[in-house]
Amino acid sequence: MPLIIITGIPCSGKTTRTSELKEYFINRAGKNVKIINEIDVVTKAGFDKNAFYAEGCSEIYNVLYRYEAPDSKNRWDSPLFAVSAEDELKFDEIYRSLYEVKAPKPNLSTQCPPLSSTNYLYDLDTITQEVVNAILSAKQLGIDSEFKIPGYNLTVQNPCTAAQLMRLRRQFLTYSKMQQIEINQIASLFVQYLNKSS
Repeated sequence: MPLIIITGIPCSGKTTRTSELKEYFINRAGKNVKIINEIDVVTKAGFDKNAFYAEGCSEIYNVLYRYEAPDSKNRWDSPLFAVSAEDELKFDEIYRSLYEVKAPKPNLSTQCPPLSSTNYLYDLDTITQEVVNAILSAKQLGIDSEFKIPGYNLTVQNPCTAAQLMRLRRQFLTYSKMQQIEINQIASLFVQYLNKSS
């Protein structure tokens, strides 16, 4: 569903332009239109609209000074139709920009994050700690070269010191929190990380 955001300083004609656009899209283009205004947002957020506006009126001058006009150079402000009070709305251009243009390429802000386990952080912590404990146990037994991690059938080539191991685990946890991986791959990727880093 397309979204039109109308912005401007107080008393600049936003409500009038909203009504004109609504009439065009309903009557001429046959589209459904839902208008969400300040009052809807304020009341749905649980504020008393009268108290909100009583406090807000004193802030109007601050809003005027802080207002930043949209910039068509910014992707998030595009397409931009800047209209002054005496200008006619370009209804057909607005319609084409909403319904007849190719959608922009998806990026991190528009893509859905991959579904992950609700226990991802717990599993990540538990599995990496099991691998670390197995390495430390092997070192206590005097095994300093290649050995297998019990339960995972993975080989650690060059175990490092306990301090290095903890530092590498923290780095791996930080990376894995940002780039979630499959639960069944955590142990193997952690061991690969250790083998390449030590």
